[in-house]
Amino acid sequence: VYRLSIGAACGLSWPSDKIIIQVLDDSTDRITR
Repeated sequence: VYRLSIGAACGLSWPSDKIIIQVLDDSTDRITR
């Protein structure tokens, strides 16, 4: 799911000085993958 979401956000046609994209993880899993 995250790949699709981040890919879609990166593909936005929006001025870079007008957009902030935040990637948040609220998982309780302590393992980084």
